[in-house]
Amino acid sequence: MKKEQIKIDDKVRAIFRKYGRHEVIGTVFEISTDEHALQGTWVSIKVTGGDMNDKQVSWMVANRINVMVPVSDVVEVLQ
Repeated sequence: MKKEQIKIDDKVRAIFRKYGRHEVIGTVFEISTDEHALQGTWVSIKVTGGDMNDKQVSWMVANRINVMVPVSDVVEVLQ
């Protein structure tokens, strides 16, 4: 996915790769380029769903966890 295709408040499906590979769905609240000591473009997502059979994802939803993923790990923008 390209940075130009993603906007704040878009609902997206993304892959969160910390502690394994987890598919999350959420709302974009920040897009950062070359900030936070990270090179490239990163997307901050408020996790609201995803693969609920994945205990890590269900824990993130229950605890209102936000994640930051590289723009390349955003799979699609949902309607």
